[in-house]
Amino acid sequence: MKRFIAILTAVCVMLAATGCKKNTEPADDDITIISVKDTDDPEDPGVQLFDPNTAVLRDEPREDDLKDPSATDVDVDLTVLSSTMVYAEVFYMLNTPEKYRGKTVRMEGLHAVYKSGDAGTEYHTCIVKDATECCATGLEFRLEDGAEYPEGGQSIKVVGVFETYEEDGAQYATLTDARIE
Repeated sequence: MKRFIAILTAVCVMLAATGCKKNTEPADDDITIISVKDTDDPEDPGVQLFDPNTAVLRDEPREDDLKDPSATDVDVDLTVLSSTMVYAEVFYMLNTPEKYRGKTVRMEGLHAVYKSGDAGTEYHTCIVKDATECCATGLEFRLEDGAEYPEGGQSIKVVGVFETYEEDGAQYATLTDARIE
């Protein structure tokens, strides 16, 4: 009986090890951002890319890596990251604002409008969620002078300069001179 159990266990292990294989071939345009580095060098994109088609790490993006041709006009393009990475990056931006101050940021999310109870001031934000949508964070944005804000609850893509300001003794982050794309 022990021999039968040993053979049965060995067969089960072999079947599990050689079971159905999922297609893991990368797509032609499948590029993964490995790391984002802090750099002041305008020639350095600050991103390290991994191309699974060639198994090569690259510091320079190829032209076809950019999903949006106008992505070069921003310092931090959150629209090319997964939802989990966007959430993590925005969280990091809010906790280390000195690293992002003055940088142009592009992000996509849900437009939410908040009103201050006392003064009735409206605050417009771009909210992003993590992959499971259990957590959300966002950035306030202020459109360029004369621009109209979209209605709350819409999906938006916003580009602006990351700045901080103080109000009632607290520090807040905002995208200034923003525009909706």
